[in-house]
Amino acid sequence: MKPALFLHIQKTAGTSVVKMCREYYGETLVSHIDYRGRKPESFEETGFVSGHFGYGFARPLMGSRYSFTFLRDPVERVLSFYYFCCRSDPDAYEIYRLTQENTINDFLDMGLDNPRVKTHIWNHQTWQLACGWGNPSQKSILDYDGEAMLGEARTHLAEFDYVGFTESFDQDIHVILNSLGISRSAKALKTNAGGPRPRKTDLSSSIRERLARLTELDQTLYDSALAGRLKRV
Repeated sequence: MKPALFLHIQKTAGTSVVKMCREYYGETLVSHIDYRGRKPESFEETGFVSGHFGYGFARPLMGSRYSFTFLRDPVERVLSFYYFCCRSDPDAYEIYRLTQENTINDFLDMGLDNPRVKTHIWNHQTWQLACGWGNPSQKSILDYDGEAMLGEARTHLAEFDYVGFTESFDQDIHVILNSLGISRSAKALKTNAGGPRPRKTDLSSSIRERLARLTELDQTLYDSALAGRLKRV
């Protein structure tokens, strides 16, 4: 099996990826928040490095590994994150508590200007691919101009060996596993999937308007990545 680097953006089916790969990499796999408090070079001997870190943390490890990430329809990702937080223990993380203390309208408004929420839902996919959590320079999403952040995200996304999409997960995970030297004939199953929740088409116009404002850059990034993929098919 090849050494791998998986930039796991929250609520993009990444937990399913990690679960399948753990069967093969075993103890030489790190995931989710295992990277916190450590430098990228400390994982040089780790076979499969994944986590909710951004490009700034991932970049030093990408040259010698098969690197990949997943994107998701931006509005659906925010909705999935919101309802996941609503079901989670409010004492575990502040973001869970803030979600449960506010209506969805208020929570989405906080995502535009409250740093405690903004880092989780304001153009989060673009932020993670431009720089993201865990970056050595300790940059914050608040340090970025939106258009500059989008430009960097586009450039960095092109450096990955493969970009999958949550919407085509079964197809993409088989490509990734084969590229890693893992043979798997069974259908991939998603884990950590959310329970029943409204889809964007079920929401009021005011909520849809807020979601569009929160994900404008992510939508541009997602659309361009998907268009590039379709051109290669």
